[in-house]
Order: sequence, then structure tokens, then C-alpha cells
Amino acid sequence: MEISRRYYLVMLIIALVCFCSTLVYGAEWKLYSKEEGWAYYFDKDSIHYPEKKKGILGGDVIDKDIVGVWIKIEGEKNLSARIIFRCPQRTFTMYKSDGNIMSDKNEPIPPDNYIEQLHKIICK
Repeated sequence: MEISRRYYLVMLIIALVCFCSTLVYGAEWKLYSKEEGWAYYFDKDSIHYPEKKKGILGGDVIDKDIVGVWIKIEGEKNLSARIIFRCPQRTFTMYKSDGNIMSDKNEPIPPDNYIEQLHKIICK
């Protein structure tokens, strides 16, 4: 009986190590804009498609018109946030790292700023 407990304990530890090691990774921040003391980065590895839609055959498929990405802003204050773009509608919603909304939902993208520059990169 003692051997099977040890075996299960070792297997549990191995599984936890494998699971946890996949969660820990470094962000690949890429500078995409700079202006008057501010630097704007996005994490290439965080680009994701958070919503699904019905496909032609009735199954769920990824909705590539809706794209999420993590950004980092450095300047007078530092900030990390997640932006969800609705690409064809040219709208976005920004969330704080704790999940609370920072902007209006589906706010129009303002011209000539860091959000529009990121939209051009992410929604090509």
C-alpha cells in the first residue's frame, strides 16, 4: 500500500510541475509606438481570438474579426491592459489587468493615436 501512495504522490508532483511550467512564460513585448515620453508595447504571444461564431456546418469556429492582445504602456505611469478589437467595426474595449473595464464597451478607435496604430498591426 505504501508503494502505491508514493507512486501516486510522485505522479501528482510530476503532473503539477508539467502543468505549472506551461503557465510560466515570458511575454514577448514588441514596441509599436513612441511619443513624448511614452512607449507602447504589445505582447505578440498574447494575441488571441476570444469569441466563437457558428460555422457553415453549424459547429463553433473562431471569430477572427474579434482579436484580443495585452499591451504595456511605459511613461509617467506604467500600465498593463488587455484590448479587445472588433476589427471590421473599428471599435475596442480596454480592460485593466484585474479584468475591470477601462474604456467604454466597443468604443470607436480614435484616429492618430497608439490604439489606432495597434489596430493596424493586429487587424491586418
